[in-house]
Amino acid sequence: MNSPYCSSSKLVIYRGGDRFIEPYCRAARRYLLSFTYCVALLVGTVNPTLAEDVDSDNIAVASLIKNLSATKFVVRQRAMNQLIAFGEDAIPGLNAAIRDGNRETRFRAGRVLDAVEQNVFQQKLEQFIKAGVGDVNIKLPGWSSFCSKITETAEARRVFAQISRAEPRLCRSIEHGSVDIGKEIDRRCAEIQVTLQERRMDTIPLGSVTGLLFAAGIDDVKMNRYSVKTIFGLCNQAIFANQLRVRNSTGSYTYPTNANANILRQLFAGCLMHCESWDAQMAFSLAMSLNIPQCLPRAQQLVRDKQSPCHVLQTVMIAISMFGTKADIALLELRIDDKSFCGVTQRINNVQYQTQLRDVAIAAMLILAKEDPKQYGFPRISVYANGQFSQSHVGFADDETRGKTRAKWDAFRNTLKIPRIGAIK
Repeated sequence: MNSPYCSSSKLVIYRGGDRFIEPYCRAARRYLLSFTYCVALLVGTVNPTLAEDVDSDNIAVASLIKNLSATKFVVRQRAMNQLIAFGEDAIPGLNAAIRDGNRETRFRAGRVLDAVEQNVFQQKLEQFIKAGVGDVNIKLPGWSSFCSKITETAEARRVFAQISRAEPRLCRSIEHGSVDIGKEIDRRCAEIQVTLQERRMDTIPLGSVTGLLFAAGIDDVKMNRYSVKTIFGLCNQAIFANQLRVRNSTGSYTYPTNANANILRQLFAGCLMHCESWDAQMAFSLAMSLNIPQCLPRAQQLVRDKQSPCHVLQTVMIAISMFGTKADIALLELRIDDKSFCGVTQRINNVQYQTQLRDVAIAAMLILAKEDPKQYGFPRISVYANGQFSQSHVGFADDETRGKTRAKWDAFRNTLKIPRIGAIK
C-alpha cells in the first residue's frame, strides 16, 4: 500500500488483529441465526396450537349438542350441564341448534342458551356497574337501544342497571329484534297479571315497570292490547308514581324534576305510541296526574288522526291545554265543528247539560290563549293552575247557547295572529 498513512508494518498488525477477531464474529453469527430460528419456530407453533384448541372446543360443543337428543336421560342432562359450563363459547353452536336441530335438540338447546346467557349477562352487569360514563368496552344487551332514547349519564346507567337486574330476559330479547321483544312483553305482562291476581306479590319492582316501558317504546314492537293496559296500570302503582309525584303534608303535590324522574317521564312518553283507545284515555289521564309534558307530541298526533275516537280525543285535548302552547290552538281548531257526543251529561236544577267534542276544543283553546272561559259562556268550568279542567263542566243545555259561545270565540280568534292549518284528511 502506498498510502502515507499506512505503512507495511502497520498493515501486518491490522491483518493479524482481523485473524484474531474473526472466530468470535463467526460464533456470534451462529448464535444469532439459532435465536432467529427458535423465534420463528415458536411463532409457527403457537398459532396452530391456538387454532387446534379452538377447533377442539368447537368439536366438543358440537358433540355435546348432539347428545342433547340422546336416548338416555342421563346423557342428555350431562350434556346440558357441560354446555352451561362452556359458557359464552357455546352460544354460537346453541343458536345454530335452535335454528336447525330436531325438536328435542331445539328445546334443550333453548334452555341451555337461556342459562348461559343469564350467567354471561350477570358477569357483564357487574362490569357495567363498575365502569364509568362513556365506557364502550362493557355493553349490556339493550344498552345501545336505551342510549338511542336516553342520553348516557351516570343516572341513565343506574336506571338501566336497575332494569337489567329486574328483567334480564326482556333485555336479552331486545338483541333479537322487535318480534321477540313483543312476544317477551306479552309473556311478562301475562305473568305479572297472574302474580298480582294470586297475591304472590303486592307490588312489582320499579325496574320491571321501567323495563316494560322502555321495551314497549322501541320502534316496530307490536304487543296485544292487554299488555298495553297492564303496563300503564303498573305505572299507576305507588312504586312508580311516587317517583314523579310527591304528596306534601298539606295534601298538595310536587313533581320532582331530577334526572331519574325525567328519564322515567321520557320512557313513559315513548310507550304512548301504542295507545289508541281506552288505553290511551287511561295513559293520558295518568300523564296529566303525574305531570308528564313529554306526552304532548303523541297527543298532537291523535288530534290530527281522523280515526281517533271521541273518548280519546276529549282527554287528549285537555292534555294539550295543560302541556301545550298558544301555537296548538291551530291544531285544536281542527275539531271545532266536531259534534261527537263525549258521553258526559250533567243535570243541574232540572237542566241537562251535554258535552260535545267541539265544546272541549273551544274551552281548551281559550285556556291556551290565557283567556277566562267563563267570559265566553262556560260558567260551570273550573280550571286548575296547570290548565287542566273537567269535560263534564263545559257542556251546553242547547245548541242556541252553544252557538253564542262559538260566536264569541270566532270574534276573538280573528284577533290572534296564529295561522290556520288544513282540515283533517
